[in-house]
Amino acid sequence: MVASASTETLTFNSRQHPGDAGVVPTFMRAYARPLPFVLLPLMVVALSEALQGSNVNLFFQFYFPLAFAGAAAWTVFVLSKRTVAITFSPRGVCLQTALDVALARPCHWHAVYGLRRGAPWITFAWGHAAIELEETLWPDASALFEALRYHAADRNPELA
Repeated sequence: MVASASTETLTFNSRQHPGDAGVVPTFMRAYARPLPFVLLPLMVVALSEALQGSNVNLFFQFYFPLAFAGAAAWTVFVLSKRTVAITFSPRGVCLQTALDVALARPCHWHAVYGLRRGAPWITFAWGHAAIELEETLWPDASALFEALRYHAADRNPELA
């Protein structure tokens, strides 16, 4: 949790927050997760084909680059969906994904509606999106829930 009295904002960072790392370290750290899942089956099939005496050029020229591209697309998707920072201000609530933080994108302020807490999830509507936060990923989940409850537009209509 980071509080700033001068700008009246309060920020909560998840355990998955990339910190000061740039785009490339953030992407590469996340890219390492799907690579084994897409490459291992290809390597097994390529080995099987090579042992049978078949030509494996197609695997190296087409399937492996396709697997790398698929893993990259999946990584961008995951980073664009992983909420890692929540900032509260009088203007509303700002949620930032890992990709937003890594690219230093500006905040978009929206109201919070329909806040619910059911272990281990905190769920609410933010703008037009349904958000689910896993409590174990947020160091101060109780304070985060209280801040969300305070800024909920259905409780405080003046925040809408």
